[in-house]
Parts: sequence; C-alpha cells; structure tokens
Amino acid sequence: MTLDRTKSIGGSDVAAILGLSPWRTPLDVWREKALGQLDDKSSDAMEAGLRFEAPILAHFLDEQVEATRKVATLKHQAPVVVGHRHASPDALLEQQGWSSLVEVKTTSSGEGWGLDGSSEIPAHYLPQVMHYLDVLELEDAFVPVLVWPSDMRKIAGMTPAETIRAVGLRTYRVHYQAGLAQQIREVVAEFWEKHVVAMKPPEPRDLADAKRCAWAVAGKTVEADDELVELLEAREHYRQVIDDTEKLVEQAELQIREKLGDAESALGAGGKPIVSAKVINRAGYTAQVKPTSYRGLTVPKNWRNYL
Repeated sequence: MTLDRTKSIGGSDVAAILGLSPWRTPLDVWREKALGQLDDKSSDAMEAGLRFEAPILAHFLDEQVEATRKVATLKHQAPVVVGHRHASPDALLEQQGWSSLVEVKTTSSGEGWGLDGSSEIPAHYLPQVMHYLDVLELEDAFVPVLVWPSDMRKIAGMTPAETIRAVGLRTYRVHYQAGLAQQIREVVAEFWEKHVVAMKPPEPRDLADAKRCAWAVAGKTVEADDELVELLEAREHYRQVIDDTEKLVEQAELQIREKLGDAESALGAGGKPIVSAKVINRAGYTAQVKPTSYRGLTVPKNWRNYL
C-alpha cells in the first residue's frame, strides 16, 4: 500500500499539532494536508536515521531474544489508515503471539530520554508512539534509540552495525495510556474538521511560519480598517527605528576602529582584550571567489569583566 500522507494525520504530525515538535508547526501540517505542500527537506540527521534504521532493528531483535530467551521476529507493518488518521510504524515485534510496536530513533542529544529500560521519552515523541498504539490497537511499544557520541571521530570509518555495537542502544518501553490516547484523538479530530476540512489555516507561530504558507484566495479582499492601518504605521515606524539604530551602531564601530588605530586589540585592567580588530585573510576557492583580506572587529560577550 502506498500511503498518501496528505490525506490523513500521521504520528509525526501529532506532535506538531500539539505544538510540541521542534521541527514543524500546526500550520506546516495544515499546508501538507489542505494544500498538498510537502516539506520533503532532507538533512544529515534524517539521512543517518534512515541508514541506521535496519541495523538498529536487527540489533534490537538480538538483544530482545537474548534478554527474554524467547523466540521473536520483526514484522514489517504496512501503513494503516483509519478515517483521518494513519500509522506507519517502523516494525512490529512478534513474540509468543503478542505484537508490540517498535519505533526506532537516533539522536545527538540524550535530553528528554530517561534511564535505559524506562518509559521516559521526549515529549515530542510520546504523542507519536501513543497515536500509533491507538490506531494499530496495540498495548505497548519498544523505542530503541541510538545516541550519537559527542566525539564522532570515535566511530569514523565504522559500519552502522559496528557503530551500534560500539555505542550501544537504549531501549524504552511505552505502554498504551487510554486517557492520553483519547485526548490526542480528540485534538486530531478537531484539527482535521476545524482546519483541514474547513480550509481554515491555524495561526502561524511566527513570521517565518507565516511566510511558508504560500496560499491565498484569489481575488479575495478585506477592508483596510483602523487596526490594520495602525499595524502598517507601526511596521513603518519600527523599520525606521531599526535603520536609525543600525546607523548608530556603524558610527560607534567606526569610532572604535579610530581609537584602536593600527593596534590589534585594546586590553583591560586584567591584561585581556576587551576588543580586537585583527586582519583576516581568506583564501579563494573558485575563479569567482577571490582571496580577500579585511579587518574584523571582535568584542567578547563578557568584555566588561576584563575592565
């Protein structure tokens, strides 16, 4: 089954709808579901996650069999669509007639993850797992996690399997929570009806979020009321304030450079520089990018401590 994720709400969408996702907003989800605007942006972290998924699953299965001394298999689960919701899990663990969800994660930070073997996973992953358990009607989930080492040189040249053996996996166990699952189900249903079906976008989180929403009703107009006029006046005022402030900053920096003269830095009472203006030479990389030299101004954030 080929899943058209623009037609229903998936696990990663839920955290965004709840405002918990570090990567997406409710408006991003609306653009995908209502407008079909997919944000298929790849990153090194995403590529690594995909590359390591199968080796992590294999390692997890070996650990599970060794820990329980019971035969277990991993099953690929095709996407399941239930109304306006869908689940596309990484795998299902089959053991003694019992099926458990398996959702693989890789991360560069251990923040939000509890002790290995606990049920404590980051707030933006819990709704995804609970959504999958609810849609698939399962009782529990395993979340095997590979936390990248702080010094990636330690695993340079290793295969994924060698990396997993060297770093080790953390595995978390999450059980179905009927109350939480119901709350998520209700929020998702409200979002679907209020925003997707009604073609009414949710409020943007910030200006960048609003700019990503490339949508407007052709030919539609609104009245330029007093509030809008005030906002336009405020925008113009603040843009002028920014322009004036930037000019003052430039004047101050010019005077600082004049005070330094040909010196590289000015020292405080403790002998540490409170400001530096050293010559920086940059090599050329292509025929279009020529070698350049300039004098950069550097001020430490805690420069006052050096006075």
